[in-house]
Amino acid sequence: MQQSFRELAVLSQDVDQAFQAFYDQLLEDEHFSIYFENDAQIRMLVQKQKENFLTCLDMELDAIKKNYVWLGEMHYDLRLPYVDFMKGMEILEDHFLLFVQSKPDSAELMSSIFTFFKVIKSNTTRGYLNRMLVEDKKDLDVFFKDLRIQDKEVDNRIVMERMQWLKSLLEAVEHRKLDAITDFDSEDFTNWLRQLEFISLEKQKFLEDLDKRIVINTRNLFYFLQKEDYLEILPLYASLMNVYKLTMLLSSSVSFEMSDYIISNLRKDGLTNLLRKEAFEQFLTQEIATTRRYKSPFCLVFIDLDDFKGINDTYGHYSGDAVLQHVGRCIGENIRASDMGFRIGGDEFAIILKGAQAKQAHNVCKIITDEITKKRFDVTEKRGFSITVSCGIYECNREVAQKGDMKTLLEGVDAKLYEAKKAGKNRICY
Repeated sequence: MQQSFRELAVLSQDVDQAFQAFYDQLLEDEHFSIYFENDAQIRMLVQKQKENFLTCLDMELDAIKKNYVWLGEMHYDLRLPYVDFMKGMEILEDHFLLFVQSKPDSAELMSSIFTFFKVIKSNTTRGYLNRMLVEDKKDLDVFFKDLRIQDKEVDNRIVMERMQWLKSLLEAVEHRKLDAITDFDSEDFTNWLRQLEFISLEKQKFLEDLDKRIVINTRNLFYFLQKEDYLEILPLYASLMNVYKLTMLLSSSVSFEMSDYIISNLRKDGLTNLLRKEAFEQFLTQEIATTRRYKSPFCLVFIDLDDFKGINDTYGHYSGDAVLQHVGRCIGENIRASDMGFRIGGDEFAIILKGAQAKQAHNVCKIITDEITKKRFDVTEKRGFSITVSCGIYECNREVAQKGDMKTLLEGVDAKLYEAKKAGKNRICY
């Protein structure tokens, strides 16, 4: 490619007319006229663009590129839509082509004009792309920051991995790391879907199709990046980002589905269908923080089977498992959806009753314990047993939450459970 466009200097005498005709056409179009405030602004813009155009005709190619990259960045900062800017460039190009037709060697001049405008449009596009990359990277940084402080109960692994992929892509485009495309192998990129057996096949298929589009767009993007063809790169980049954002919306949905799956299955005790001990302290910490902030009390309940070891020793572990299943069912069926039941030990259970005071918690525990104790477990036709449980209740109001911590709460409910045991078992203390 030539290193300058000095042969286009013969157009210097036509520049005034070309730019005037260019702006007249823009002002006649309501879509473009909204970008201009008054005649003084228009005159200033015309003068600046004429000077810039004439200066570029005497520049070396690298200098022209830098100049129009800067111009693209400036127009992006002014929030002039890329499509409108490119349309304006095409209109200006058409006007110069009209003027050159009457010149000697018009064919060579027209070829130079085509080449010149391709260079300036491509590098203006690069300026727009530079700014888009900066803003998208800022959005990613905010995203990562917000994701890290979200509720840790939500498994964000999927979203984090995919956003990290996107961040790597943006850095590769920004710094023209052309070999980075080898990191985005489609097989590796879609492997995560095979781990999500709990989402619908329809959603899996849709996500797979989106991933294929992302991989194709990414490969094309790097192909044109290697050729420095920014007129092709920017639409591909915009399309890639749109598809990727749609994928991220679905990935976020998948992440929440995974969270529900984990909470509903992996974090539940298989025997009692209650949450396991691993989740207990985390939910309890959150509830204390909620009480501090919103002044809404809650009650922590400990339920312990009376003489459970004797049941296992006398009737066997199969009977013991039946007892635990029964207790878990009685707890689960008699608390609200907003409350949480846990199995925190062999025969030890806990309940978090949200928004409840001690008296209300006592009424709930009375229903649960009555249902637990009324069942008879038949081992044989003539041999069977019933069970009793002891309950301790500790109310956490705002004053308790402000003064204490989880340790205080656990000690308090332990003391109430011990009180129930010491008083003869089969009772509720609060």
